[in-house]
Amino acid sequence: MTQDTRTRIIEKSIVHIAQNYSVSIEEIAEASGVGRATVYRHFKSKNGLIAQVNAFVGHKLYTTVTPILDDSLSAGQKITSFIERMVPLGGFLITSSYLSICFKNFPLAGKIRHDAHLLRVDHLCRELKQQGFISSQLPVPWIVTGLNVLIGQAWQQIQDGNIAPNNASELVLETFVSGWGHGIITY
Repeated sequence: MTQDTRTRIIEKSIVHIAQNYSVSIEEIAEASGVGRATVYRHFKSKNGLIAQVNAFVGHKLYTTVTPILDDSLSAGQKITSFIERMVPLGGFLITSSYLSICFKNFPLAGKIRHDAHLLRVDHLCRELKQQGFISSQLPVPWIVTGLNVLIGQAWQQIQDGNIAPNNASELVLETFVSGWGHGIITY
């Protein structure tokens, strides 16, 4: 029960941090179905909990992305698989991004995994540019950021009940590859 409780607290923390960065221990405890004292029994402080969330999220993102990018798939197949696997983890991505920016003094394990995840996405986006899936004129950091934002927002729209989970990946892929408009701008 202890490990299950600990994992449940971490997972509920991820969802709550992704939706409200200033979430309290009380809110996390309630969402986890435990008392505040139980949270503190597993994590000595809020910073201790945040450090564990950071490491958990970084590990999950890295281990989810690594097998996709290590395959001998085409860039098109990789981006499709990447988006399908990442949309359900959009809360992890939002939380990881937030923690890597706001808690720079935390243990390096989560930050290293977050950065490794971003490097792998960077590599995928470079491959997509080289194979002509996306414009060669766009800077890679812009592409990586746009992809992460689309994934995070798809996850949030699912949470809010605005889009169906089984449609989200397709919406992200279509928006990412085709863009929002038709390339016609008149001034």
